[in-house]
Amino acid sequence: MQTFFMQIDLHGLIGLFVLGLVLQMRKAGGPGVEKAGRFVLILAFVLGLARTVSFMMYCAENVLQMDIACYYTAGESLWHGLSPYKTHLWHNPPVWDGFAEFQHSRFLYPPIIANFFQLLAVWPYAAVKTMWMPVVVLCVTLSLWLSVRYLGLKMTPLRWMGLATFVMLFAPFLMELEVGQVNILTMLFNILAIRAMSRTSPRPYLAGLYFAIAMFIKLQGAFIVPFLLLRGKWATLRGFVAGSLGIFLICFTINGPLTIDYWKNQLPRISWIAGEHGPKELRIPFQDKQLFLWKYRIPQGMTMKQYRVYQLFYDNPINNATLVRPLGTLDWAHRIYQGLGRVGLAKQGTFFLALAFLSVFLIIGLLGRFWIPPRGRTLTPLQDFIYWHAVFVVVLVSGVRTWSANLIWMLPAALILLKLHDEPGTMSPGLRFSFWVTISALVLIGVPDAGFRWMAERGFPLFYQKCVAGELLLFAGLAGILSSLLSRAPSPAFGARHA
Repeated sequence: MQTFFMQIDLHGLIGLFVLGLVLQMRKAGGPGVEKAGRFVLILAFVLGLARTVSFMMYCAENVLQMDIACYYTAGESLWHGLSPYKTHLWHNPPVWDGFAEFQHSRFLYPPIIANFFQLLAVWPYAAVKTMWMPVVVLCVTLSLWLSVRYLGLKMTPLRWMGLATFVMLFAPFLMELEVGQVNILTMLFNILAIRAMSRTSPRPYLAGLYFAIAMFIKLQGAFIVPFLLLRGKWATLRGFVAGSLGIFLICFTINGPLTIDYWKNQLPRISWIAGEHGPKELRIPFQDKQLFLWKYRIPQGMTMKQYRVYQLFYDNPINNATLVRPLGTLDWAHRIYQGLGRVGLAKQGTFFLALAFLSVFLIIGLLGRFWIPPRGRTLTPLQDFIYWHAVFVVVLVSGVRTWSANLIWMLPAALILLKLHDEPGTMSPGLRFSFWVTISALVLIGVPDAGFRWMAERGFPLFYQKCVAGELLLFAGLAGILSSLLSRAPSPAFGARHA
């Protein structure tokens, strides 16, 4: 039965879901068409649920889930008195995540994250990787529920079913399950921060703490600071600084030497190589890795974690989602790196390139007059939600370390479209155009990358950057929607409810 549901074509399910939405919205077709749309949506939900559960069961049993393996191995290293930033292939027992190919590990985070996963490493890896997938589902559910409450959306059972179907078909969500990432945690803290900045129940210091926690999980979260300054969120900014210092002190108290090593040695290395890769001299010798795999009788194309054999991937997607990687290889970027090298900052080249992209988006927003709301204008919950999701797009597309799984952050943006659809009256032409641009962006981000691979293999390499294209479209759509809403006279009825 599991194999049967796994064979359900994801693109066919997406088509079925879209058909259900179209039929449900065709009120002019009469009750018969509306009932047909309801039936198609329910069918898409049932098939999507069966496929997602089967997919989770398959990944738990057969797939390495390389990112949760990396976090688990960092915690495992601490139990053995080893550095989580090194690969310990020949330790007895092996402390290896099943994927790392360099002498340094793939773990890129502050030591306090390793300490968290050290608590989980008391259980076998097979149990932890299985447990992590329900955590992903729970965090996504909480994020969407909090967002619905914040926006004051009226949700019927059919709407909840449709939203759940959209989630189960959304490629970054499936990638989050497949690799076992932590982006669902940062998304949840981002939503909590937006709610904490609400004008009806303000907890700005707490919002700053939420942003600080999210930053320590994903360091590019620090890019939120310029937008807090532009919005004049001084209390949130103070909470962010205080929270960051507090987390750093906790980290130093728990593991002082490793914390110093991280900020002094590991972070510059990570910034230099933009992640877990590195120069060939730091690669684990091919003979050593082959000897290791031969010793434990690992079949070709497979890997091992805690003496259990796994396949590396369920699917290997086209997964870049940052401007830094493709544009960082161009001649002008190399000239920037050379200039930084003359002042001793060559290893920080990718970080400064990310700052350059962030600056471009800041300038675009300032010229477009949507980063700073009109004087005396208080944003409604909907406008505020749109604003911060436009900011999150900028943080992701400008970041050094953004992959398609990170785009799970964009999942709540679908609720913006639902809220606009519920608005009484007609949309202006500009708002309607931005509405459809946003839909197009979410489709481009949400359709599985594998669906575009055949185009790339036939001579269209730009399709390898489809996530970047989706992010840029989403930024344009959200910016257009926000500008259109801000150009209206303030309406307390529209989006005015705070949860």
